[in-house]
Amino acid sequence: MDIVARIIGLMLLVRALALGQISEGPELDAAKNLVVMIEGKLGENPTQGAGIVFAVQGDLVYIATAYHVVRPGEKRATDLKVRFWQRQTESFPADHYDDARSEHDLAVLRVRAPGLQFRLDRLADLTSSKESDKVYAIGYPGGTKRWGVTYSPGTIDDVQTLRLSVQSAYIKAGHSGGALIDDRMRLAGMVLDTDGVTASALRIDLLVSFLRDIRVPVQLTRPSELTSPLVPAKIDPAPTPGSSKINPKDGLTYVWIPPGNFMMGCSKADKECDADESPLHEVEITKGYWMGQTEVTQQAYQRVTGGDPSNFKGAKRPVERVSWTEAKDYCVKVGLRLPTEAEWEYAARARSTEARQGELDAVAWYTANALKQTHDVGGKQANRWNLYDTLGNVWEWVADWYDKDYYQAREGKDPKGPSAGIQRVLRGGAWDGSPGFVRVSVRVRNVPAFRRSNLGFRCAGELP
Repeated sequence: MDIVARIIGLMLLVRALALGQISEGPELDAAKNLVVMIEGKLGENPTQGAGIVFAVQGDLVYIATAYHVVRPGEKRATDLKVRFWQRQTESFPADHYDDARSEHDLAVLRVRAPGLQFRLDRLADLTSSKESDKVYAIGYPGGTKRWGVTYSPGTIDDVQTLRLSVQSAYIKAGHSGGALIDDRMRLAGMVLDTDGVTASALRIDLLVSFLRDIRVPVQLTRPSELTSPLVPAKIDPAPTPGSSKINPKDGLTYVWIPPGNFMMGCSKADKECDADESPLHEVEITKGYWMGQTEVTQQAYQRVTGGDPSNFKGAKRPVERVSWTEAKDYCVKVGLRLPTEAEWEYAARARSTEARQGELDAVAWYTANALKQTHDVGGKQANRWNLYDTLGNVWEWVADWYDKDYYQAREGKDPKGPSAGIQRVLRGGAWDGSPGFVRVSVRVRNVPAFRRSNLGFRCAGELP
């Protein structure tokens, strides 16, 4: 039996070399060291998958994995344990650090494992993968308890969405939560699922962005900056998503919106979209910014401008009946600007891919519950980044000119809209809007001088 196993192993090795398998060595060992085996129980049934080490703080190790590895059904897996490649004979108990990211099939575990070291510079110089790149999967294929690499590289055939699509029959179920790497040992993505022919993976740049959203202290470095090949993670000094700051110029609270990618336009399950909300396309916001936690209130507008044009009076109600020009001028006076249309939708979505961030009555004032008037800001449920009233109450002016065909250009990085136009864009819906107009991707427009009791705004930009 031992001889047969050796022959089979030799045949697989020859096959792997013929197909272009990456070679063993210190660099591959460093990549292996980032991939862990995760074991748990769902009732009496065992569960198993892989995970990727993304941060270390003292004895604490943070591990990203596929959501379904630790939440394979409606209930959480219990008795979770992690095995590290450098210490495979030991099991370390794991805690659910964050497993509420089902929309991205992402969960994070936290393990106390003293004495371990990791080459976190494997996370260096992260860039989006390209189609036709060859990648290998590291995990525990076929439900085995042995670490393994695919015998054949998979080929990326789609990078246009939040996930990579990889053609490979060698990526198995046990790879879920494991790493995709290229032949230079750079991480390309985290394996999510496979049907035996095609596998999908969460892109590494988006995975890092999502991890930062939930305060995982991901360390990104360049090799030239490393003082040692064994580097512990450090907390990113940037503000955490949703953290707040008061702008002394208007007294309003602003929240931090991190940089990242999102799919802009008609949500996939949304059946009420208009033509100008399509096509759904990926957009990258390359720089974080502060954004008004609420729509600008009448109290703040009075403080800055000395006036209040609103029809529905109330210090904490949103200011309305302001033109686009007046909204822009207010933002400039408080050291900010109107958000671009892409910035507005990115912040309003807060990583959600749905048409609304929650149940309609819970998140918005609209025609069915507003009693034909505006309401004090902040009275409904906030989104994940602590923004209120992004849907309903009043429409919000944004910076862009309107063009019904603008999305056809699929402008992918910090889009600022058409260079000229006649009308400006309004987003978010209002107190007098039907449900079809209270969705995160809805686009309406009007001339910059237009005023109405359902039109308001909020500001965005840099704060000291």
